[in-house]
Amino acid sequence: MDEEPPMDSGSGDRTSPGDARVEIERRFAALMGHNDLATDGIWEAERLLEATLLIGAHARPAEVDVDSRLHDLRAMASCTDPPTLPSLVEWLFDELGFRGDTDDYTAPENSYLDRVLDRRRGLPVTLAVLTVGVGRLAGIPARVVGMPGHVLVGDPLDPDLFIDVFAGGRRIDSEEARRIFESLHPPSTRFSRSYLEATPDRLTVTRVLANLQEIHRRDRRHSALADVLRLRRHTGLGGRSLETVLVKTLVRAGRFDEAADELESMARLSSDSGPEAADMEAAAARLRARLN
Repeated sequence: MDEEPPMDSGSGDRTSPGDARVEIERRFAALMGHNDLATDGIWEAERLLEATLLIGAHARPAEVDVDSRLHDLRAMASCTDPPTLPSLVEWLFDELGFRGDTDDYTAPENSYLDRVLDRRRGLPVTLAVLTVGVGRLAGIPARVVGMPGHVLVGDPLDPDLFIDVFAGGRRIDSEEARRIFESLHPPSTRFSRSYLEATPDRLTVTRVLANLQEIHRRDRRHSALADVLRLRRHTGLGGRSLETVLVKTLVRAGRFDEAADELESMARLSSDSGPEAADMEAAAARLRARLN
């Protein structure tokens, strides 16, 4: 009889999910913290794709290999011939079959780019990230157009051409975009032409996180929500209120040690070294006592 292999003691080079998430968060923070003022908020080809893939990797670190997925996306871009927006749309939506998920719109999988690649279904914003990111890799200057309620893809070479990626790559003009907006909002909400301007990539990534935040909040997935909030604080939006929500969410998830860490960090960074900082340190001590 063959001998059974010895059981893994866990002391090797294997990385725990918690450690992997820390490294992924650092990588995400480095991308989001990069100065993009000189490029009008439009990043180099891979950065938008990488930042969005990291959101899925942070949620499922054992499943998502970001660098391997980027390799796949480069290969996808190389198949766009000629390198034009119509060819890209035909390749992604007609040949590969990407579409909006009309069956389960709010499924978390629709906000994870790796799952969008696997399922070929997604939200308007993740399909827009895919289209724009692959387009840039192919040398096509597409832009994300973050119209409230429905994200589109725009063509900088034709300001009246938009791609409705959720509808399978349908070409529309600004008037049709306005009608879509009006169908999603009450009559009192007025359309603005500014809604059809290019959205900075940082805000696009933030929108992906905001969608996940609302999904997990609604479904009371406190631990998953806390992980999303950890990433969202690196977008530069939210400030102190976001940190406070993160602490409360970690407590609801039973992650008392992490909540205490956050409170202690907030106390160290607080401009008020008096009662407020002391209150946060005391709250952290109470949370640590709950671990005993």
